[in-house]
Amino acid sequence: MAGDKKNPPSIHEVGCNLKEKDFDDIKNVYGLAPAWEAERPADGAVATAPPAKKMAVYLDHITTGNFRLPVTRFVRSVLTTYGIHLSQIHPFRMLRIRHFEFCCQVHNFEPSVGMFAIFYKMTFRDGWYGFATTGKGTIGFEWIRSIYEWKSKLFWIREDVIPFTMARRKPEDAPPEVPAIEYEDHPWFVTLTKTPTPMHPIHEGAMVSAKMSPLWPFPELEPYYENQDKREGSVFSTLLDHEEGLMSNGDNRRIKSAASPFFLKPHLRLNNNAAKLLISKKRGFACSALYKPDVKIQEEGLPETLDYRVFFLDNSGKKVSPWHDIPLHTGDGAFNFIVEIPKESSAKMEVATDEVFTPIKQDTKKGKLRYYPYNINWNYGLLPQTWEDPSFANPEVDGAFGDNDPVDVVEIGESRGTIGQLMKVKPLGCLAMIDEGELDWKIIAISLDDPKASLVNDVDDVEKHFPGTLTAIRDWFRDYKIPDGKPANNFGLGNKAANKDYALKVITETNESWAKLVKRSTPAGELSLV
Repeated sequence: MAGDKKNPPSIHEVGCNLKEKDFDDIKNVYGLAPAWEAERPADGAVATAPPAKKMAVYLDHITTGNFRLPVTRFVRSVLTTYGIHLSQIHPFRMLRIRHFEFCCQVHNFEPSVGMFAIFYKMTFRDGWYGFATTGKGTIGFEWIRSIYEWKSKLFWIREDVIPFTMARRKPEDAPPEVPAIEYEDHPWFVTLTKTPTPMHPIHEGAMVSAKMSPLWPFPELEPYYENQDKREGSVFSTLLDHEEGLMSNGDNRRIKSAASPFFLKPHLRLNNNAAKLLISKKRGFACSALYKPDVKIQEEGLPETLDYRVFFLDNSGKKVSPWHDIPLHTGDGAFNFIVEIPKESSAKMEVATDEVFTPIKQDTKKGKLRYYPYNINWNYGLLPQTWEDPSFANPEVDGAFGDNDPVDVVEIGESRGTIGQLMKVKPLGCLAMIDEGELDWKIIAISLDDPKASLVNDVDDVEKHFPGTLTAIRDWFRDYKIPDGKPANNFGLGNKAANKDYALKVITETNESWAKLVKRSTPAGELSLV
């Protein structure tokens, strides 16, 4: 007997009524691989009676509940811990699962069932399993109130697409045991409850950034969130009502595809939240592109003022980041080096890692411009696409943590560089400076255009052709803070310069750390990723 409004039909009673066009759309838009053998059921088929070796997936698990294949580790944990089959979960409750997962991921917390159970408890109603709030904390609130005729919109896929056994739970089954965890005052709990957000279909690019979706049509681009004032913000902002942005490809053209999960269907546009989109930008994460970028610099403001900035422009005149957009490698074992402080100068210039497009500016302290107490005797600057991770304790350097900046370079050639100049250099060695407990690598390098470049290929050659230079560099960086009343800096690795191979190891490791940073696998904090 069919159910009525007071007694809605269970999943055993609702027959499939999926139109061919809707099924084709779901296959094309949401990337159902041919190997999954997605199949439109016959009219009247029910979720609990799939063909052999097939299982049911509801369209609204995907369009409303943000469910994606392959299954994430967290969704797998929920299904196996609670002993529920995917087809038994109400789409609204799948939405709760995925909303929780998204909030954890964008705040760089690994979601767990124990954490989830602080906020939600399993329920069973009208033949469907779901999760009701526990009252211990609020992480989100309902945004969509109803969905239309969703129970009849299902399709089959191969059951082994989900690579673990899913139980089909019965109401009389014993409740699952979820280990209790401490949560009050813990950083993850405080962060997740600080700003409760509406639960709604999440923008696809945001789910890509949160490692919850493989659906991103631009493999050479990386999605990130840009808010309405053109500043990059947290992907978490895609959940908020007061933020708006734009989806673009690397050429800043809007993506206009009729069959695209990046533009939600009209019946899902219940408020302007669907306009909170992401921008994508070209990034050479693997650093495999070997080319010299065509960039020029643009000064804004007057030198030696608080407003002075040196921006980098590409050949179309658009601003780019010297830290993120200039490639590390140039080929043949050489690297791009960006001059921040020219030799024989004392103004403490540096890439502004917390400003959009990371221009070069003069550092400040208590609102005043900073200068070294005496000139630096070499060109000094950074290696692009590197980052010293402040969460990594280096066991080879007394467990010192990274200083949260790109890797520094001391270029020993005879020519005086200019602020923002790009040099092709080869590394010769490195010093492990420890500045107030933070590891601050100094790569010793020489410009390939220097007359002596062919004579020096390792740290021993430096002493031969530039006698006393390694000691002078170490002593300069050891003592430059003493005139300000601060203690001398220390050095690891036996207080000596390591060789070229060790320097290359440092560059590789910090490049990998940078890649994790811009992919948001590592918290960025106040750093700009634009």
